[in-house]
Amino acid sequence: MTPAALRGVFAMAASKNGKLLPWPARLRHTAMRAAWHRRLSAVEGGLSIRELSDRLGDAYPTVSFWAKVFKYPARRVPRGRKSEIEWSAVDWSRKNSELARELGVSGERVRQMRQQLKLPPAPRRSEGGIEFRRFVTKNARRLHLWSIREMISISGADISTATAHVILQQSKTTPKGPAAAAKGRRTKRKTRA
Repeated sequence: MTPAALRGVFAMAASKNGKLLPWPARLRHTAMRAAWHRRLSAVEGGLSIRELSDRLGDAYPTVSFWAKVFKYPARRVPRGRKSEIEWSAVDWSRKNSELARELGVSGERVRQMRQQLKLPPAPRRSEGGIEFRRFVTKNARRLHLWSIREMISISGADISTATAHVILQQSKTTPKGPAAAAKGRRTKRKTRA
């Protein structure tokens, strides 16, 4: 059969709902394309690609390809899974890392939801950091008496030693007590000339 005859035969083929999918402009007619056009036109619109694949009995990638070629009106299926977290009940005044630990998700997911809900960025300082800053300000003259771990313990702040160190650097205060002195002692070797 010639391409012109194929066009005529398949242009008259009616689907179950009486409508054919439009033939894409500049797409050459072949027997394979015409067969897929007829098959897709015979199925009602609004099925997902997975449902269409099951209905036609063909592989998902094949059906997906031909559905795109002939612009089959497939229903979009949302990807991923439904979140079980009630995001509207979250206390957004807290840091992303705190919320992530509490909710059992990643900090990135909390950031994405904050952005999706058009909320301001997370606060930069944690409660423990604020508490430790107060302690440093109040005890600035006595900090040299304690190591960083002792300062954290005495202040009652729930922060890491690295965070405490950064806070001390920002306050331009460095510990000068016995623990700090031990780090600074280095014996020099005498070399013979």
